[in-house]
Amino acid sequence: MIYVLEALGYDLFSAQERISASQLKQGEPSATESPRLALNLYTTLPKRPDDRAFLRYIDGSYVLITGSKINLKATESLPANVRRLRNRLIEDGGLVSHENYLELTRDISFSKPSPASALVKGRSSTGHMDWIRESDNMPLGSILGLVASAIVPDETGHET
Repeated sequence: MIYVLEALGYDLFSAQERISASQLKQGEPSATESPRLALNLYTTLPKRPDDRAFLRYIDGSYVLITGSKINLKATESLPANVRRLRNRLIEDGGLVSHENYLELTRDISFSKPSPASALVKGRSSTGHMDWIRESDNMPLGSILGLVASAIVPDETGHET
């Protein structure tokens, strides 16, 4: 359900939204004042496990890192908005062609992990499953689920 709502543009279930709402209730400073969750993530190109792209997550924002490798081929399943971004990056030099891949020449910000993953993979992609934490190979979705379960109030209204 989360993935369907995310694809429709609803950000109701992100860890950042829950953190912000929880802090506002308690009168704490906002999460943007000091990062609470920062992750270094990676994903691999299809059928090319040694070719990787890197994503930095900081409190709900995502940045695809310069030097990331991008699949040379794009399939028909690549979402239209990501296809337009890909074409614009190729035209303006944001993506440069190498023999077997494209390389990102500047950082690109995303509000969601799935478009970043789709750009890298060249096809429709589920970012919460495709982005993996570098330190322990845990998928982004699992990490955010653990973070969310740690701050979501229980039935009594107390944080667990």
